[in-house]
Amino acid sequence: RFLVSLLAAVLVVVAAWLPVGAAGADPTTERVSVATGGQPGDGISHSVDVSSDATVVTFGSAAANLVPGGSTTFDVYVRDRARGATEIVSVNAAGDSGSSTSLRPTISGDGSRVAFDSIATNFAPGDDNRGSDVFVRDRAQQRTVLVSAAPDGTPANSASAYSEISADGRHVVFASGATDLVDGVPPGVGQVYLHHLDTGQTELVSRGSDGPADRSAASPSVSRDGRYVVFQTFATPLVAGPPFGYLYVRDTESDVTTVVPGS
Repeated sequence: RFLVSLLAAVLVVVAAWLPVGAAGADPTTERVSVATGGQPGDGISHSVDVSSDATVVTFGSAAANLVPGGSTTFDVYVRDRARGATEIVSVNAAGDSGSSTSLRPTISGDGSRVAFDSIATNFAPGDDNRGSDVFVRDRAQQRTVLVSAAPDGTPANSASAYSEISADGRHVVFASGATDLVDGVPPGVGQVYLHHLDTGQTELVSRGSDGPADRSAASPSVSRDGRYVVFQTFATPLVAGPPFGYLYVRDTESDVTTVVPGS
């Protein structure tokens, strides 16, 4: 995935199809941080991700004119290039935009689901952890799901962020300082988790055979099918070495953590 930050406008470059034997591709540049009618956004836009076929683009924006009624904060949007339509995805069950900033969106391969981080307090009841939470907007079902939730469904007791949704749209990886997402997590140590949207279950990823990482884990990324998660930690080695390293891969299917040698 590519994170494009601090851009005044979000642009997508699309290579035009050319017949065999043509001298080369003739790419075109298309602005996607626009309203449905094509009007450019009146605020900064950044943090971009794109669907597998490049027809759906998600981005964050401070623009107030991208959707009817506008927005008063930094929100997450989707631009459907095939339909020429722009919609806001950082909304609650009633369709209201967030009470505060939402950012860092990632999108599923088919463009139907968008994961994002938000410090808004009006997306989930009882959200009083004074930190960011992770959500997924299901565009087909028009609902927003809290991902960083305790087993009882309430928001986690500390901040969660740096989410990424798998290409199949079924899994979300994120980092969190919370201690109530799963049992047995030490306080004061950020961990990496994987949430399964189909089951609503969350599992700890940043762990070895002896338990959770004893120093913070971060920078998670998830494979297309959600089976593998890569993350970074300077914890006591999670895997007996050599080799040693600071990047790990967790196979959630076989329940095995391996180190990336030399990382």
